[in-house]
Parts: sequence; C-alpha cells; structure tokens
Amino acid sequence: MGIRVFCQDCHLRPEKHLEDPSVETASRAADMPAAEMLAACSVCHSSQHLRELGNGNPHLANGMKCVSCHKIHRPNQPGLLKKPSVELCLGCHRSVSETFNLPSHHPVKEGTLKCTDCHIVLSAFDSPFSVEGARPICVKCHNEYDGPFPYEHGALNDYTLEEHGCWTCHEAHGSSNGKLLKEPDRRLCLQCHVVPKHFTAHGGVWADRRCEECHSDVHGSYSSPKLFNEDMLSRPCFRAGCHSE
Repeated sequence: MGIRVFCQDCHLRPEKHLEDPSVETASRAADMPAAEMLAACSVCHSSQHLRELGNGNPHLANGMKCVSCHKIHRPNQPGLLKKPSVELCLGCHRSVSETFNLPSHHPVKEGTLKCTDCHIVLSAFDSPFSVEGARPICVKCHNEYDGPFPYEHGALNDYTLEEHGCWTCHEAHGSSNGKLLKEPDRRLCLQCHVVPKHFTAHGGVWADRRCEECHSDVHGSYSSPKLFNEDMLSRPCFRAGCHSE
C-alpha cells in the first residue's frame, strides 16, 4: 500500500476548518518558510530534486517554496506543476526568455527542448549544471563533438572548469551570431589566437577569410594538431610544400 496522505499532514491546526468547512485553516502549508516546507514535503517525496534543493540551491535561497512551482490540489501538469515547465521557468527567468528570440537559439519556445533537459542539477550558486560543467550536458545532443580526439581544441580542455568548456565560445541560450557563437567567427578566434602572417601573407588576400574555412575541425581533429581536416590537407597550398603541419 502506498503512503496515505491526510489533510492535516500538510495543513496546520485544521480544527476550526473541521468544525466549519467555510473557515480556512489558521495557518496553511503555503504560509511555511521555504526551508520548513521543503522538510515537510520531503517526508513523502525523496527525489534527487528535493535532496539538492536543500544543498545550497539558489531557488530555495531566494525564498522559493515547493508551491511556487507545484500545485498540491487537482494538478493537471506532469510533476504536479502549476503550468507547463518551460512557461513556468521563463515566467521568472525573463532575461533568458528574451534570448530565445535571437536569430540563433536553442529551440525551447518551439517545444523541441525543455529547460529541464539541460538544467537538471542546480547544486551550487555559481554552477547552473552539475559540478562537471556544461560539456557533459551539451554532448548529450551534440555527441559528434565529444571525441575523444587525438588533437583537441584547448578551449574545450584548458578552460573547462573556469569557462565550462563549450561556453568558452558559445552562448547557452541564444545569440545574434550563427551557431550560438559569442562573437562573429573571426573576432571570436582572435580573442585567443593572434597569427600575424595570416593577415600579411600573399599580399593580405586571406586577411578577411573566416578562420573556419581552413581550421574546419574546430572542436577537434583526428589528423591535424592545427585542426585542419583531411580535405584541407589535400589542397594545393599544402601539396606544394610551402605549408606543412
């Protein structure tokens, strides 16, 4: 037999209401402080979601209660939610909501993704993902960039703990630049890479070319430490012997 729940398990001091149903309880569960409500709900609910809420979660720290998102009586959404999950999240996170209107964005408003597909564990104030950072979340969908590659882009490794790997170059929600890039392709690369000959060689005819035209295996390469792909290595500029790996 499952757990049996009675009104008085959640409603405090229901005596007057029991005497006269038109009188609401003097103090309802909704009036509890957030931490007290979490403790009360945890008596029956023992999911990872509740466990991490009590471990420095920013929602709880900002006074959000279980009933801020969940509907106790007659719920009509999965997980006892008051509204569909994306609508619920974006109702508070309005600055994030606006980024989904930018030309390049994750398809959340289109219904392909939900916020909870990525934001599963919120166990620290400064980390909206798990302690492993964003990359394990990103490669669940973008597994072609996971590797391992013999020659990896340092941005995915050297800065993983500091910049969360993928976020070194990409915005998480939406961007005015293609592929969710933080800056237009060339400007983004030049923040870390400055190679003077790229701008002066051959009379500067290559100075305005996109970096990705040559360094096309930007996430990692199986054949080139400079992130050229095999097709690039077969082109005349390499076959002539002037440029080598």
